[in-house]
Amino acid sequence: MYHALRLVSAIFLAVAATGVSQSRAESPSFSTPSGNILCYVPVHLGSFDAEADLFCHIFSADWTPPSEEFCDLDRTATIALGPKGNPSESMFCHGDVFWPVPTPVVSYGSSWSVLGYRCEIAESGVTCVNRDGHGFEIARRGRKLF
Repeated sequence: MYHALRLVSAIFLAVAATGVSQSRAESPSFSTPSGNILCYVPVHLGSFDAEADLFCHIFSADWTPPSEEFCDLDRTATIALGPKGNPSESMFCHGDVFWPVPTPVVSYGSSWSVLGYRCEIAESGVTCVNRDGHGFEIARRGRKLF
């Protein structure tokens, strides 16, 4: 998992180095003003894969998704959504340094979209949908997959 985290970090640094626009509409990631929710679409060598999944992590939640794998590191509740179909939830296993790359903060009442994903950011949580209209709501108090 450590190597995967290093890869994601390297990818985001590569995006920054290539001069890809980091506007809300084109940024591969965002976080809420509270910093509790972080969402991203993986980028490879400065470009998006049209079939990439959207991942949203919540760092402090009153709920816990199912977990099947052993992890002796930190865990973060995560929801993944593909370009088509239903979302899934899991516990993401990671080390202490989880997200070392600066992520644009999207203000409450705003939206973020990339690759057919659209997320609405509110003080009550984040709602994201894919091209098929499937998606999820994620918040400290709970989550809803649809």
